[in-house]
Amino acid sequence: MRKRRPTIRIDKWLVALNLEDTKRVQRDVEAPAYMCECELCALWKSNYKTVLPRDYLNQLVRACIDLDYPTELYESSNDINHLYVRIQFHIVGELLEGPISYSRNEVGRNMYYSEVQKSPWVSVALTKHSGAYDYHPEYKDSISGKIILVDMRLELPNMAKNA
Repeated sequence: MRKRRPTIRIDKWLVALNLEDTKRVQRDVEAPAYMCECELCALWKSNYKTVLPRDYLNQLVRACIDLDYPTELYESSNDINHLYVRIQFHIVGELLEGPISYSRNEVGRNMYYSEVQKSPWVSVALTKHSGAYDYHPEYKDSISGKIILVDMRLELPNMAKNA
């Protein structure tokens, strides 16, 4: 008998998850941020519990996302008051419902991000890894699921302004 997969909401998306395979792909040694201990990763680890809204944080934890170990994390922009980062995680499963991940216009292809919170700003997008250009863990798509990118853009405290 085929094992049932839990369905978990992550913001506007509903995902049927393969929890065991999700745990397996979380700490991919080939991932750009694997076991990274840079200042930005340390800043993320010390602040995500206060930056992310509690209900959204609980959704990510229920989806077996190990928030201490992103696949990728980098600064996307900053100014004197703000530090904006892009942070990515991967899960295994099927997207059951939610917004379309990409759209095209005269400028090109755009990814849809849902605003989770206005201040500090947090947004998220979910898409099948086949639709993303970024790194993803090696995983053979199967009946148990496909790799799904959980892509967040958010604001972290700008420690440089406090120095």
